[in-house]
Amino acid sequence: MQYLNLPGKIARILKNSYQGAKVTIKVNGAGDGFIIPNQGLRQGCPMSPYAFIMAMEILTRAMTKAVAQGRIQGIKVAEAGPTVTHVIYADDLVIMGDTADQELIEYANIMNRFGQASGLVVNPAKSKIWLSKGCDETAWARVQRVVRAEAAQAHEKYLGSYIKQPTSASLTGKMLVEKINGKLAGWKSAMLSHAGRLVLIKSVLASLPVYYMTTEQIPKRWLKEMTGIMARFFWGKVGKTRYLTLIAWEKICKPIDKGGLGVRNLNDVGEALFLKLAWAIVSGEDKLWVQLCRAKYYHEEGCWGAGLGRKPSTMWRKIVQKKEFFKNDVTWKLNDGTRVKAISQPWYPNWEISNSMARQYEQVTVADLYDQQAGVWKMRELSMLFGEEKAVIIDTQVSKPGGSPLLADKLIWLKAKNGKYTVKQGFDQLQGAITQVPRDRLNLQWVDMWNWKGIIPKVKVFIWRLISKSLPVAQNMHRRIHALSPVCHRCGEENEFETHCMFFCHSSRVVWFGSRLGLATHDLPLNIEDAFANITRGGMKKEGDMYAIPCGRYGLRETKNSSSIRRFNRRQFGGR
Repeated sequence: MQYLNLPGKIARILKNSYQGAKVTIKVNGAGDGFIIPNQGLRQGCPMSPYAFIMAMEILTRAMTKAVAQGRIQGIKVAEAGPTVTHVIYADDLVIMGDTADQELIEYANIMNRFGQASGLVVNPAKSKIWLSKGCDETAWARVQRVVRAEAAQAHEKYLGSYIKQPTSASLTGKMLVEKINGKLAGWKSAMLSHAGRLVLIKSVLASLPVYYMTTEQIPKRWLKEMTGIMARFFWGKVGKTRYLTLIAWEKICKPIDKGGLGVRNLNDVGEALFLKLAWAIVSGEDKLWVQLCRAKYYHEEGCWGAGLGRKPSTMWRKIVQKKEFFKNDVTWKLNDGTRVKAISQPWYPNWEISNSMARQYEQVTVADLYDQQAGVWKMRELSMLFGEEKAVIIDTQVSKPGGSPLLADKLIWLKAKNGKYTVKQGFDQLQGAITQVPRDRLNLQWVDMWNWKGIIPKVKVFIWRLISKSLPVAQNMHRRIHALSPVCHRCGEENEFETHCMFFCHSSRVVWFGSRLGLATHDLPLNIEDAFANITRGGMKKEGDMYAIPCGRYGLRETKNSSSIRRFNRRQFGGR
């Protein structure tokens, strides 16, 4: 804190916040006495994240100073790229550099001084050494002599993710499948309703892969296996057992306002997360990894014209594919036009890169094509570069530069209101949810149903299954298992469709007419969606009336289940 020149009062407050801390351990819900930590700053201490940030800022400054003075070299992925000496997250540190004795000793000295000042010292037992392919045994001996740590194994992790490519994505997929199966082992799926399973799928199973997908594209075969596990769990099955599905998983993954349950499709989640990396490249964000990619793959020609380059990494190959997603949906919000390259960056409608002129005019900016004093475009130059037709389009449709040089030109994504790509908007775009659907078609069926107050979730999910025709009524079961009769087993008069089961069977009519709604169901439409809308529009006066409809249906279905479907052996429902 002294190195950061913090005011003395603030430094004392921060110091006292963790030096005066006491810890108690509860056993069977009861604590007995306190423990006073005396080993310095640790995770779990009050305000420890902020203290770690300040401590690591000192380490960063020390290494930056050493690079400036030529005492350490770090590494460079390209001659014009930035020097990288380390990456940090909290107290997890990766140091990168040369294997020369002088550099190793300098790194050791920096870490020793940092440890004395902060109390954070290197633990050799928890440290690993990675050497590049070009290092020989002599280099290994030098590093091991100074660092005194073991060599990294083939599949080491940093912050939970595998480090070494190209097999890391496949290893991550396998690990995620094991994690999901581990979660399921402690859950009694048969004891949960569909609504309970749905909550666990959304909040736990579908969320587990998200962290890993932010930096890796999991192979589709592993995503397919994870999706299969979630589908089996939703229908009450675990493991590799065969199970009966009454509705496609793709329909369950639709947004709620499109008639689905809003479960996130893992393929689309992975795409949306990886598109965020592509957006960082095309928008020129000032992040270290973006600077490294720029220096190695597209230093001069710009990211839009960049190809794979020489010996591209797995991640760069995928980014090159994904950046095409934005090509026709981005434009520049011009301020002074000095940041936008006229040839290699999209800034006017129907922009296309001009490879024939890219080299000759690669340094020409939009500002060079605009006459600031006259306040008009330089039509002669525009016509020469893009042709007369496009020159007219630019003159009539593109906002003129000339703003303050203190404000930078900004790339905007036309699909977002604020012009910035977000994972949520990318996910919606991939699912087609951005296209508007007429409200009146969804009002009664989906949107309002999920907003009903006072109705428990399992009844809402039941109504969704009813309207989606995924209830195990006799007709649906017969369609999948031909040995089962489609005829209603209670009245024996008609095939048991959803409307017959809920409204037209003799037992159902008695229940509805005898309820406080006094509903005569014989006048209802045969289509389940129309019947549902007809009752809902019937002018229920009280919220209790609205509540009675789904609960009455749920009770009817459970009554029928107890006397019909549950009498069959479970093996009869292990069909296709």
